[in-house]
Amino acid sequence: MIEGRTDAIAKRIGASRVTDALQEMAFRHEVDMLFAVPFRNELDPTGLANIRDKTKTPIVMWFSDDHWRFDGHTVRFLDCISVAVTTSRVALAKYAAAKFDRVIKSQWGVNHRVYRPLNLPPVWDMSFIGQPHSDRREYVQRLRSAGFSVATRGFGWPEGRASLSEAVILANTSKICLNFSNSSHGSQNQVKGRDFELPAMRRAVLTAQSDELSEYYSSDEVVTYSSFDDLREKASELLRNDAYRERLAYAGFQRTLRDHTYEVRLGSLLSEIIDRGWIER
Repeated sequence: MIEGRTDAIAKRIGASRVTDALQEMAFRHEVDMLFAVPFRNELDPTGLANIRDKTKTPIVMWFSDDHWRFDGHTVRFLDCISVAVTTSRVALAKYAAAKFDRVIKSQWGVNHRVYRPLNLPPVWDMSFIGQPHSDRREYVQRLRSAGFSVATRGFGWPEGRASLSEAVILANTSKICLNFSNSSHGSQNQVKGRDFELPAMRRAVLTAQSDELSEYYSSDEVVTYSSFDDLREKASELLRNDAYRERLAYAGFQRTLRDHTYEVRLGSLLSEIIDRGWIER
């Protein structure tokens, strides 16, 4: 496997030169597949089409936030890729409208070797890592006013962004890991990568309800809330009952290792792509 941070490289040399370099690598190493996760404009669609057609390299592209980014982002790549992967169920209709049928609905997962239990003593009642958009700042302020100790990290919070190791340590020193599932665009809650990263560290997770989360975790593995009052009550219950909190954390941890690591997720995804005949083994 050859890994490249195309977003960082494109900032220095531009999207067209990035895809030129990828084409050279595909030819030199006779790669079986190019798997890409486009962030913004770091990949040139014309260059990707050249890679697919000139080197006969199938291109599988993973798209996130399709519920709001499809029309201005994803659609630009459909003519130059072999297979699309989306984490958005509602976007499947958009793919159909664009007459692109080589799409698979998948979901985020976790690198469980990075997001792992560290067996550290608790410092915080709760922690949240992410940006304070929408009602997140209000919820944190209200939790603190109610007497909970809540640590926050991320762009927009006074404490600033956390490094990867800082984020893992913060979660491991929190009795409860909060996850606000609302998107920065629109009002619909969604499943996020954090939904899998937090239970992988064997922490009790309290996350906002979303339509799809129940497909991945039961109420015995992850606790969801529907309003601030519901959040406050369930947080209080988790903090009062150590045995319940530990039982929840262990169940979520076991489910994550069984079903939601990237080894499991990507293995299943590639098997489905091959079984459908979209790329050759």
